[in-house]
Amino acid sequence: MAELLVTRRNDGSYALSDGGLRQAYFRTMHKLLAHYGQNALKKNPEEIKQLLARYQAFAGKELQNPDDYLEKLPQLAQLIGEPNAARFGGFIGQHFLTQLEKTQQGILEAELPKAKDIYENPYRAPSHELLLQFGDLFRAAKPLVWPPPEQLAASDDATVIAAESPPQDNKPLPPPGAILLEKLGEEFRTAKELNWSPQPVPAGGGHEDSAAAAIEEAVPQGPVPAPGERLLQQLRLEFENARPLQWSPQGPPTEDESNGGAVEDPAIPALPVQIQLREFAQLSGMVSRFTKAKDNAGYQQWYSQLNGRSKVILHLNTLVTRSERGDEIYWQSELNSVAQKIGQSSEVVAKMKNEIAAYRQVVMGVQRALQSAVQAGLPGAQAQQLYGQIIALFENKDTLAAKRTALKMTLLAVMVPAAKSVLEQQLTALIAKIGELYPLPEA
Repeated sequence: MAELLVTRRNDGSYALSDGGLRQAYFRTMHKLLAHYGQNALKKNPEEIKQLLARYQAFAGKELQNPDDYLEKLPQLAQLIGEPNAARFGGFIGQHFLTQLEKTQQGILEAELPKAKDIYENPYRAPSHELLLQFGDLFRAAKPLVWPPPEQLAASDDATVIAAESPPQDNKPLPPPGAILLEKLGEEFRTAKELNWSPQPVPAGGGHEDSAAAAIEEAVPQGPVPAPGERLLQQLRLEFENARPLQWSPQGPPTEDESNGGAVEDPAIPALPVQIQLREFAQLSGMVSRFTKAKDNAGYQQWYSQLNGRSKVILHLNTLVTRSERGDEIYWQSELNSVAQKIGQSSEVVAKMKNEIAAYRQVVMGVQRALQSAVQAGLPGAQAQQLYGQIIALFENKDTLAAKRTALKMTLLAVMVPAAKSVLEQQLTALIAKIGELYPLPEA
């Protein structure tokens, strides 16, 4: 069975698997190399085809994980015939994250039906995919050459040594494991019948005869079960009678949640992400522009054209802002009121409120990092261009390790060493912080 490119997370949403992320990196670089070869290196279609063939061969050997794409950029530049590795790195840094996001979305949309067919199939047994995967591995594996049984028996340490070449007498070789199964089968055939009783032996003076009689009485009449049958039946009953497991990756409630916010019950599965960071950043950015310009009329006109979802986000953002300033907010009442207006549960609205509180810290952290970089020599126009890319990097998805790699790729476009150092230092610290804010896994 081919590796799934999309997996289902604990909150029920779908995201790229590790294999999907590797495929996204491969396709992204493939796309960028074709663009670079055509526009920067002025190669003709046949040369680009050869270039991409070299890349595919190189990727199969050298690019096994996302970090390799960053480390192997000089080799990639040499591979495509680019003498100026810095120019190539700047191009990759400027376009990689944007193209990666498009590629990830494309893979997710294409593979989602297949993932849903597996994860949402009511007749699916989790072990089926594993068995199918093992079957594929065994079918693809090279045949093992085993020594004949007499050679195995003659071995002092019973170590199986593969023959360097198959026997020349055309005798059929036993399949892998046949010798071991034969030995186990012989042990079962010659073993004495096991008479087992779950009842304790009654105290009767400790004599062997009375103990044996007690055991014989406890043995049920009828056919003797096969070895291990009782244990399998017991395990089956335990699984059938077990309570379903429900797990939430959310940590303990924050102090703010304990004082009135909706605290998530660990027994309830986590809710999926309700608001995208980019969506929040665009709305809050527009509010900031109107505020700085003191354009109340323009703000009212813009606000009147927003849909209900955007207005809810801004309303919750206002409440969070007031809470940060020290105003007392009756969160449970506020959340219930919003929930009734939009037809959602208070838990969903509480999730939105918590995401907004986290996103506010992320947006302010990104803005501070870019302001520091501008002070260190980063051109203002490039800072504005980087803002959208970095916001996309800090979306509430993927792993922290993937974000650190994507950050390094993005910063290849920054040619001012001091500004690049400031951005790398502050944004790397912010990535570590979102591991607690969202939270996200390390890898």
